[in-house]
Formats: sequence, C-alpha cells, structure tokens
Amino acid sequence: MKFIIHNLLDERWEKSFDLITCRNVLIYFNNDIKEKLFRKYNDALNDNGLLFIGGTEVMFSPGDLGFKNMTAGIYKKIAIV
Repeated sequence: MKFIIHNLLDERWEKSFDLITCRNVLIYFNNDIKEKLFRKYNDALNDNGLLFIGGTEVMFSPGDLGFKNMTAGIYKKIAIV
C-alpha cells in the first residue's frame, strides 16, 4: 500500500491508483477547476477504481466524466462511451 500527499493543481499526477480520497476539499474550488480535477482523478485511477469525496461534494453528470455514482461521495471509474 502506498500513500502520498499531492498538490491537486500540480500538472503532474501519478497513475494506477485503486483508491483516491479527497474529502471536503472540492468545496474550495470553482466548477471549472472541479471538472478539471474530476477528469484528472479519472485518468489517475485504474479501471473500477474508487474516488471518495465529501458527502456534500457533488459530481454533476458523473457519467460524462467517466464515473458511476455508487452512493453519496463515492464514485467508481467506468469506461466513457
């Protein structure tokens, strides 16, 4: 298991994560930055990887961003069709 601290706005992201947790952070960003970050999360996750965000943080149109909403604050990476 590997844990890292990461600057979300940094252009370089590692890949091949099974789980990314980023709770109660997105509330501080505007919608354009949030969408950019969701796309980066998707790119960094393995297929079927999970993204945990705060329960009050909402991903609008998760399917368009390559995610399936599993429950409040939990999203699973899916293939974009």
